[in-house]
Amino acid sequence: MRTFTITIFSFLLLISTSAFAQQNGLNVTTEPKIIGKNYIDNSDIKCVEYVFPNKINDIFLDSENNFATVQLEKKRNKGTIYQYDLNNRAILWNKSFDYQINELLKFDNLLVFNEYNDSYGLDPST
Repeated sequence: MRTFTITIFSFLLLISTSAFAQQNGLNVTTEPKIIGKNYIDNSDIKCVEYVFPNKINDIFLDSENNFATVQLEKKRNKGTIYQYDLNNRAILWNKSFDYQINELLKFDNLLVFNEYNDSYGLDPST
């Protein structure tokens, strides 16, 4: 009887911790699609569609490193900037963003984050 009680207690503890656990990652779904046809060799033109869970306010594609800098809006005037690796399909980093006081400027491989009167350079890969 004692082992049964311990087993039930352990099971309930496991359920309660998984129910209150926070999600650290961003759920980006990918789906291969055919977007056209190459009439020279009669082959399909294929691509990958990336679907983000929230509204995208701005996106910047770095074709050299194959990164996507995505600004997602979570609440009114607040959101998060995500640096997404398109090759490995993984989040490299994220940063909270307030649209009333922050600004993100993009120049080639340089990201500049402005907050009030301060500017910070963000490394796209870390």
